[in-house]
Amino acid sequence: MSTIEEIQKVLPSLSTKDLREVETLIRQLYRERKVDLIYDDSYGTWTDEDQVSMVAESFSAHDTDEGAPQRDGES
Repeated sequence: MSTIEEIQKVLPSLSTKDLREVETLIRQLYRERKVDLIYDDSYGTWTDEDQVSMVAESFSAHDTDEGAPQRDGES
């Protein structure tokens, strides 16, 4: 089993307090590595991967009928 699989297996059993500690640790590691950080503050970090994911999600929503702008006379 890979390390990632082991982590994924354990995460659901952690308490909310423990999950917050894990999240804090991950943020700290990103900060120490200074890799691909676009934004970093007390609320968390924003990485290149986050940016790409958000843009892809936005385009996907826009490309669907639900996300497309309504034309005059359409409902």
